[in-house]
Amino acid sequence: GVFDAQVVAQRLAATGRLLHPVSHGALEKLAQLFSVGSGFREAHDRPTRYFWREVERILREDGALPDETFDAYSLLRALEPATLSVRFARAAGWRVSTLYSAGRAWGHTDFDNRQGRLVIVNGNPVSTFGEEFHDRFRANRRSSQLLVDVRFDRPMGMRRQVSLGSTLRYHPGMQGAGTASSAVQLDQLVADRWVVSTTLTQDVTSVRAGKARLHPDWNVKVFVEGAYFVEDSWALFADYQHAQSRRPEYPYFGPSESRFDRANDFRVGLTYRPVGRFEAPGLGVSERLTRLPL
Repeated sequence: GVFDAQVVAQRLAATGRLLHPVSHGALEKLAQLFSVGSGFREAHDRPTRYFWREVERILREDGALPDETFDAYSLLRALEPATLSVRFARAAGWRVSTLYSAGRAWGHTDFDNRQGRLVIVNGNPVSTFGEEFHDRFRANRRSSQLLVDVRFDRPMGMRRQVSLGSTLRYHPGMQGAGTASSAVQLDQLVADRWVVSTTLTQDVTSVRAGKARLHPDWNVKVFVEGAYFVEDSWALFADYQHAQSRRPEYPYFGPSESRFDRANDFRVGLTYRPVGRFEAPGLGVSERLTRLPL
């Protein structure tokens, strides 16, 4: 809500729609309204106009809105998303979650195998062979999981968001498998329409073989994405991912061996419209591709 209120105030000022900058008190009310605005759908089937009616009321009471309502251009400009490819969420605070689950499964699996063989020499059958095998495997499985999840989100100014998360899982019945996952994400809104997102993740999994705990599997990934959205003329995105992982081969049939993988991926996407126009001479309309500053 705080972020949305500031973006709307800046855009309305840029379109020349405000008599003066929005006061601190009105900006606080707008932030509160944006934070709870989804509740309008509880009272209305088409809630958007009722929401923006309240936005206009707050700005009129602040003396910043010269007329009763927005003009159409200013309203639609205020409604435009700041980014498209990367969702720029503005969460804040701590969250700690714990979960314990347990289950048990009973049942059985039936296995039926039938084989037959006929040997023919010079057109004459010389031998036959056939056998059948039937078995039933009964299942009585127990499963349990203990999970602890910690997450921290913090906006750092108007244009930067930091998120940290860590999850610990332990499965007593699955060879004592334990998993630790963590992630760090930094989103930078360079400017309206420009966004850069960086994510670092790591996962470690360890299991037991008998009484010994095997060397853990792990993987690390770094992902960087930059996206620029500009209407009409061109759009550009680029991303880079670096991944490393180590996976030991468990010693079922021989000595343990490890496998190490490393991968780098780089992608660039570009769309460009060299020509585009719309004219309706009878209405006095002549439009060209919009050229926006970088």
